[in-house]
Order: sequence, then C-alpha cells, then structure tokens
Amino acid sequence: MSRPHCGACPTGIAHQRGIVIIVSLVILVTITIIAVTSMSTSGLEERMAANHRDREVAFQSAEAALRAGEREVATGISSGLFDTACTNGLCKGYDCGVGTPCAKYWLDAGIWDDANNHRTYAAPFTGLAAPGKYIVEFLGFIPTNPRETEGVAGDPRVYRITAVGTGTSPHSRVMLQSTYKLD
Repeated sequence: MSRPHCGACPTGIAHQRGIVIIVSLVILVTITIIAVTSMSTSGLEERMAANHRDREVAFQSAEAALRAGEREVATGISSGLFDTACTNGLCKGYDCGVGTPCAKYWLDAGIWDDANNHRTYAAPFTGLAAPGKYIVEFLGFIPTNPRETEGVAGDPRVYRITAVGTGTSPHSRVMLQSTYKLD
C-alpha cells in the first residue's frame, strides 16, 4: 500500500511538519536562558556572602582592638604621655577651644598608616589582611564641682578609644569608637 499524497492528507497536516522542531528550539533556548541566569545569580549571591563574612571578620577585629584599648585605659595611663602628635597611639584631644576645632585624629590616614602613631592588637584570628589598630585620646577631666567649668587633676578622666579592623581583604575595614570614663 502506498502512502497518500499530501493532497490526500487530512487538512493542515502538511503544514505542521516543521513546527515541532521550532517549538522544541524555543523551549531549549528558554531553558538555557533560565539556567544561565540561575548560575549568574548563584555566583552573585556567593560573592555577597563572602563580602558579608569579610566585613564581619573586620568588625570582630576592630571590636577586639577596641576592647584592648579599653583594658589599657582601665589599668591606667599617665595623662602626661598624651600629645598632639599621637606618639605611640596616645593622642591629646582636649587642646581646642573657641575658634579652634578639636583634632579628629581618627580621620587622619597618617595615624593609621604610621606604626608610631597607633597601637596594634594582634587578635587571635587567622587570615586577617592586617592586625587591628587603635588609638586612645585623652579628652580631659570632668569637673566634680558643679561650679567649675573645667576639671582638674584628681577629677574623673574621659578617653575616646578608636579602633580599626581589617578583614581577610584589605578592602574591608571597620572603624569603631567608644568613650570611656575613668574615676
């Protein structure tokens, strides 16, 4: 028995012979686009997670350095060791008055770049790009007598501790500050 000629085929079958391959190709292209997009999104999420972890490591390093500075203040530092050059990370932060802005040592990149101007705390973390660093600013005395405008030796002392921590990448840095009152 011979196959019927297209003229004898049911209506429309002769015109549908190539549509299956076109539909298959469209579905294949759609699946490929979805797969590539998923892989790209997955890579982006992986980088975001790594950056978040690196920032957390930097935060922990800064926190450890900040606590080291607070412990140092708690044990007592002579107010005579502080100067405006931030020698050995001890900064004099109260020589400012009307018309003279107070120094913002923590914003000076030279303080953090020069090892003579900050203190280093090697946290027990592995893989850090740099150890934690901190400075201690002596801000002055708090007057205990309400009639006085300035404190004197023997009054409670106020310090500001600023710490910088770096994560596993030198590009992730966190800066923390605390104010510490010592009676």
